[in-house]
Amino acid sequence: MLRKLSIVLVLFTGVQMLYAQGWNQKKGEGYFQLGERYLSSPRLFFEKERVVTNENLTSLTTEIYGEYGLSDKLMLIAYVPVISNRIDIDESMRVIPNEIDVDNENSLFGLGEIQFGGAYSLVDKNSFVMNVYGLLSFPTMSKETYFGLRTSDEEASQQVKVGIGYGGFYPIYTNASLGFHNRNKNYSDAFIYSYAVGVRFFKDFIISIKVFGQHSIENGSSSAKNDLVLYANNAEYIAYGPELIYEYKEQIGVFASFMAGTSARNVQGAPTTNFGLYYKLK
Repeated sequence: MLRKLSIVLVLFTGVQMLYAQGWNQKKGEGYFQLGERYLSSPRLFFEKERVVTNENLTSLTTEIYGEYGLSDKLMLIAYVPVISNRIDIDESMRVIPNEIDVDNENSLFGLGEIQFGGAYSLVDKNSFVMNVYGLLSFPTMSKETYFGLRTSDEEASQQVKVGIGYGGFYPIYTNASLGFHNRNKNYSDAFIYSYAVGVRFFKDFIISIKVFGQHSIENGSSSAKNDLVLYANNAEYIAYGPELIYEYKEQIGVFASFMAGTSARNVQGAPTTNFGLYYKLK
């Protein structure tokens, strides 16, 4: 019978990619984004080896993300994902009980893991910024299907990190972050990190290269719900890729990116395509 798999896939990195910008919103200003993330693959990375499965896993995530400046130093962050997961089943190759309706059990649509938090500006001087971030994740999961599809890992977690950014070499900018992801229900905690460098050109275009990673400290236990893919215990990866933005009057923009990965463990082996639009409240 089919191995149960959890394919709660929001890129590799979820909200980490979105708020890894470095610069806080000023009082009364905001950044609001609507995006889509897509991946589809029959491959899994398990213990740093690529494993090919017989089932093609597909995930499409609609993301609503926002930042709002309560003051020049304090910014609110919110992230709401709506996830559609599907696993294609070859019924002729496996034993499935007659009472199971494959059409109803091989796909799932619902809320992913809602996240709220904030950022506080420690330094903002001479084109250099340093911020501290805190984020709370809530287990707003849809039901689990017979084939193990879920949209969350059923546990509340917390992330804290420090981010820096520098824009003194305009039109070039760079930012980086380092943080800690505290997980519950016997999942291992992890270090998280990011780096990006970008350049504005032709006035309205921005291109950047981004890197995101997660490294497990393996302090969980075997009692954690250890499905493969992102919400597995001891998941690790380094994700990287380009992003292209077109920005109209530095306020309305559209973006597209492509992220691949390496050094992966317990995650799906597939690149991710991302696209969407955003609005800057001034």
